[in-house]
Amino acid sequence: MSQSKVTIKGTGQLNGPKVINKTVEMDTSMAKEFTGGNRYQVIEAFVNKHYPGVQINPKNIGVNVVPIKSASEKNTKKETTSNSKNTKDSEKSSSTKNIAKGAALAVGGLLLSDDNNEEKNEFDLNQEKEKIELEYFKKQKEIEHQNQLLVNKQKLKAEKLNVLKTNFENGGNKFEYYFMRTWTHCDNWWKKGLFIYFILFIISIFIQGISSILN
Repeated sequence: MSQSKVTIKGTGQLNGPKVINKTVEMDTSMAKEFTGGNRYQVIEAFVNKHYPGVQINPKNIGVNVVPIKSASEKNTKKETTSNSKNTKDSEKSSSTKNIAKGAALAVGGLLLSDDNNEEKNEFDLNQEKEKIELEYFKKQKEIEHQNQLLVNKQKLKAEKLNVLKTNFENGGNKFEYYFMRTWTHCDNWWKKGLFIYFILFIISIFIQGISSILN
């Protein structure tokens, strides 16, 4: 059964003032009587037992009741305190480990991120290189195509000139030969336009000369 300490303090009268200060251990159930509804009667009985003949006013007597913890409760508290300390140490250790683990993961993540960035940069560089090579290849193809067209055009013009020369040597019209030869050399539109303008100019002068003679 649990125990409590009951302390009674105050002043009584026995041939003068008498100091009352007494602490007694008792059952907790009995100790509760000192603070219950019949506390004044209990205080008077307590004082009469421990201070015979002393007159008191129970309302002026102070009572303090303190529960006494048993050995098992003390051990439990000690164990609880120890467990709490161990738990805190364990939590602290776990927290430290988690922080270290988090730091390791963060460093690993940064290293992995750096590796990924390097791989991405290398991939982007390869793509850019392939793009430049493709554009260069296209330009080379265009240049080759333009050169081939020019070669074919020059070859066709040479064949036409050879045909005209052959026809002229075989008795062809001299005017037609020189006209077609000049026209063949005019391989641009502005050359052909200039040649036509020149021909029309010659014709107009010829017509004006004939008109002046007829008049």
